[in-house]
Amino acid sequence: MDDLATQTERNTLGARLCEARTAKGWTQAELAEGLSTTGEDMSKAAVSAWERNTRQPSAGQLAVLCSRLGVTADYLLFGRVPTKRGRGA
Repeated sequence: MDDLATQTERNTLGARLCEARTAKGWTQAELAEGLSTTGEDMSKAAVSAWERNTRQPSAGQLAVLCSRLGVTADYLLFGRVPTKRGRGA
């Protein structure tokens, strides 16, 4: 049962957000600082709450997160990684 709980916990927006942030080498504060310059109200506390899955970002915040982190909304929300399709596929 613990394995299922751990797997479920990793399969969340918060876990994927944390993974994308740490892949960039950023702290929560550094991510929030870069986000707040876009006009969206984003603080270290907000990033922390998103990563702990106690709050969810708004659609506008999600768009800014995706742009800043270089990931898609499909990835953050659902864990879907875009596939590259060749022409005529």
